[in-house]
Amino acid sequence: KRRSIRKVFHGEPTETETSAKKKKTKTKTKKDSSSHTSVFSQTDAERSRSEIIAEELSMSSLKEPNQSDNVEHLIAMIKALITTNQEIWERCKHSKCDEDYVYARNSYYFARIGYSEVQVEGSVQFSTIAQQHTYSSELPPKIPTPLSNIITVPAIEKGNIVPNYERYLKTALLLHQDILPFFLAHLKEHLEEIQVYLGKIDAWLQKGHDSLELINSLFNTTLEMPSIEQWNNRCIVLEKHPLSFSHAEKFDLDKEKDVKSLTKLLQYTRSRK
Repeated sequence: KRRSIRKVFHGEPTETETSAKKKKTKTKTKKDSSSHTSVFSQTDAERSRSEIIAEELSMSSLKEPNQSDNVEHLIAMIKALITTNQEIWERCKHSKCDEDYVYARNSYYFARIGYSEVQVEGSVQFSTIAQQHTYSSELPPKIPTPLSNIITVPAIEKGNIVPNYERYLKTALLLHQDILPFFLAHLKEHLEEIQVYLGKIDAWLQKGHDSLELINSLFNTTLEMPSIEQWNNRCIVLEKHPLSFSHAEKFDLDKEKDVKSLTKLLQYTRSRK
């Protein structure tokens, strides 16, 4: 007791105070250590994320995105491409052949019915027959692997030949800002490739309509594009002249040279009336 009293009077810390002080110091040290560990973990996590992204980009063959394209501009362009591609597909999808005919050859096939030729024979009789033509197209370009590694490509829905890019874009917008510009830039480039792919199919199908318009223009007829159900091999006489023609000849309306020759022959026969 005397020793304890002496410590109090002489300003020396008591055992209780010493114990409390040690406990406080220990708690503070633990708190500082915990805070240091937390900061270290966060920095380490951020560094790991950057390293993973850098590694993924360096392994891909894709170019760095154009820095002038901000995220909002990229999103607007992607949405426009998705809309345009869907409009093109709406024009093409009804001409696509059945699935069984497609996958056996690892390609997509499209068919059109049209008047692609004009025949001239006998007493200068111009005629045409509706014919079926088939177009073989390779499978569409795939989404680049670096993108599909980040977000899984959705399954192709029935009645389509490409994934649902609108849904894919919505998922992409959830990405972190450090990867989003890269992802969107290359998604835009991929959609541009899809547009070229669909455009070739659309252009081929349009040839049938161009030939029909040419026939109607040259011969003042009102032929219409027959459907698969209406299609037959019936010969349609377009124009007839009482002149002799030594041999039969066919003019391919997809070839500019043949169209010019047909036009000249038609003008000649009409001038001989």
